[in-house]
Amino acid sequence: RVLRVALWLNVALNAFGAVIFGQVAVGGASAFLPVAMPRFAAGQIAWVIALFGLVYGWQAIAPRINCGLIAVGGLGKVGFFLLTVAYWLAGDLPGQMAANATPDLLFGLLFLSKARGDSTARD
Repeated sequence: RVLRVALWLNVALNAFGAVIFGQVAVGGASAFLPVAMPRFAAGQIAWVIALFGLVYGWQAIAPRINCGLIAVGGLGKVGFFLLTVAYWLAGDLPGQMAANATPDLLFGLLFLSKARGDSTARD
């Protein structure tokens, strides 16, 4: 049950992230993305975030949760957090962006802990 709730929460979290980058991809601006970036890059990032969100939704409704997909999702979330912190420490991002990435770290660790075990995660 905990894993399915976390998956649904990440559907929403990823939808929000896809909208943020999607706004930039179509030439708009987002108060949640205080750095300039090319529209193409923003579009690619929006697509990847949306794709992960779709996989989280798929796994949330699947009768058996695939541990491999959950592990990839966990690695993606932890990696996003670590990259955000690294670029903040390098001075390329404001600290608020690193703080905003904290849910990704927490969900990523949860996903990785749930993915350990046999070929299907337990609810």
